Amino acid sequence: MLGGVVDPDELRVVLGELPPIMAIGLRAVLEEHGVRVIAQEDDRTQMLDQVARLRPHVVVLDLDKAGATALAEQVRHAGPDVKVILWSRDETVMEVLESVSPAPRLVAVTAPEALWDELNSSRRSDGNKE
Repeated sequence: MLGGVVDPDELRVVLGELPPIMAIGLRAVLEEHGVRVIAQEDDRTQMLDQVARLRPHVVVLDLDKAGATALAEQVRHAGPDVKVILWSRDETVMEVLESVSPAPRLVAVTAPEALWDELNSSRRSDGNKE
């Protein structure tokens, strides 16, 4: 976990159980755009603890990993208000779960900008500016 005080205006994201190269690249892109990655966890139990304790706006998981949907439900249980984004390695689709809807929303992805759009919608729904 990154240290320091959390700025309430920053979008806070947890990266969970992502392949190492995916996590490194995604973290770099997010931080370049002013998103604070408050935790990056490969261990499921630790990640769920971080979600419950840190209360991020968004958790990004690997859509292609076996059991990803079940893990997303566990994340939603640990942080009922968190948006869960299941990101596909081939960047052609992502699945979004939000507290306002019980059903996942599939998003056809044409570029990583679609992920950025989802993150920005989380920032706006939390009352923060882009």
